[in-house]
Amino acid sequence: MSAQLRIFSCTGKISKIPKKSFYKCYNLRQIKFYSEDLIIENEAFSYCNQLYQFRCPCQTTAVLDYAFSNCVNLYDFILGKLTKIGDFAFTNSSVSQVYIVNVSDIGQNAFQGCNMLNVIAIENKIVDVKSDDYFTFKNLTSFILNGNDVTINDNSLYNCTTVESVTINSQNLKIGKSSFSFCSNLNEISLNSNQIDLGMSSFSDCINAKSLTINGIASLNENVFMNCKSLKFTKFDTNSNNLPNNLFMNCDKIETILINGLITSIGDSAFKSCSSLTSVSFKSKEKLTFGISSFENCQKLAKIDLQNINIEINKQSFYNCQNFQDLGNSNITKLGEFSFFNCKSLKEVQISSEEIPQNSFENCLNLEEIQLNSTTIIQTNAFHNSGINKVIIRSNDITIKSNAFSQCLNLKSFHVYGNITSIESKSFENDAKLNEFVYCGTKEVSSSSVFDGCESLKEIFVDGNYNSNKFSDINVKESEICGKIEEEDDENEDNSNDSRSKSKTTKIIVSVVVVLILIAVVIGIALFIIMKKKHSSTEKSQSIVQEEIVIDV
Repeated sequence: MSAQLRIFSCTGKISKIPKKSFYKCYNLRQIKFYSEDLIIENEAFSYCNQLYQFRCPCQTTAVLDYAFSNCVNLYDFILGKLTKIGDFAFTNSSVSQVYIVNVSDIGQNAFQGCNMLNVIAIENKIVDVKSDDYFTFKNLTSFILNGNDVTINDNSLYNCTTVESVTINSQNLKIGKSSFSFCSNLNEISLNSNQIDLGMSSFSDCINAKSLTINGIASLNENVFMNCKSLKFTKFDTNSNNLPNNLFMNCDKIETILINGLITSIGDSAFKSCSSLTSVSFKSKEKLTFGISSFENCQKLAKIDLQNINIEINKQSFYNCQNFQDLGNSNITKLGEFSFFNCKSLKEVQISSEEIPQNSFENCLNLEEIQLNSTTIIQTNAFHNSGINKVIIRSNDITIKSNAFSQCLNLKSFHVYGNITSIESKSFENDAKLNEFVYCGTKEVSSSSVFDGCESLKEIFVDGNYNSNKFSDINVKESEICGKIEEEDDENEDNSNDSRSKSKTTKIIVSVVVVLILIAVVIGIALFIIMKKKHSSTEKSQSIVQEEIVIDV
């Protein structure tokens, strides 16, 4: 085509623009023609750097590889619905809006360098958005996509700093790694699908995202919403039982998280440093595992209501959650180091863990009473500087490490019903109010300096079978407390057995009553049917008699 061509206009229908038809037509400025179904082949308008207007109001258009690449001034662009987009099709052009329908494949780097592009709307059955590097949309503000099967590949809109909203509706949706990561002005995310797979870091560092609505999550990966610092509320449905590592890490303005799904594990740092978080709602069944630092530094979180389940808590899971009070009616079967460190408002826990690791409850100033039925080892600083006033240990062969209960300034009563295998020095250092220590074991405790600074403790109450006159450095005194404790345990066991027996009797009585009621109902129904049949037979007889009378008359 002539390099001097400035305007191309055609009144007839054009179905195809062949390869390189207007390639490097540097003076070409305007193109106008009509078509129903148009194919623009490879490099057809490539390097038409003065072209600013392309108007072809056709039904559908296929744009092949490099078709409009480097049309740096092309902004007045009307082309109808795109059905195919080749590799680098619009690279470095100035198009502002594209409407894509029924495209099975969007080519690699198709819109790379389209700095004026501000709206992409895709409506399709199958969508596959690809990028070797990433799209550099400097003016894209809205990304709308509707389809049945949608795949947005890794890094597709990475660092697209102008995009403000992402709306995707599909049957099956897969969003790749870092697809929308670092979209710093993205404020609204709406994903609706029957099945959504969110790749690693797919929306991480979207620091202005405020609204998040997601329905149909099938799988989640690490870092998905990490560093979304403006996010305040989120609600999502998920079929995944696991909340992965760093899921909402550093979302420091988020206040409420509602999760519709059955959760069995929460990953490492999943909610770490969500410092404004006050409420987390989800369901769990039988067993739940909290990962390392899963809620660390969630300073406003007060409660996670979990009912009648077993919980495993790893290292620093609730570290420095200063307002955290309790985990509902749940049982802790495993603890990690520093798991509740500095949880100053923690009031109550149920523990069946064999070990209380170091610093687990240090600085838990509102923790009052602890009962340990299965614990055999209490590590260094486990309850250091906590507010406990009473401890009861029912397990046997116990090891207590140094400073395990030191600086517990409210601790007054400590009962150990089994044997102590080992107790280290300074285990109860400076427990100034400790005045009752009961030991019902028979193994001698000879460790020194166990009770340094325990000024109120004058003697240790022991069982009659204890064979030494000293417990550490303190004189012992035989007491009936241990005998009473055994009697109480026996009584509790008898009561428990009686309760079980009564419960069993009650169940039998209820079962018999239910059976009798069912029998009565069945008899009632049978009588009703018999009476109805008899009534029907009587009416029939009367009808026959009446007929006979009429005949006689």
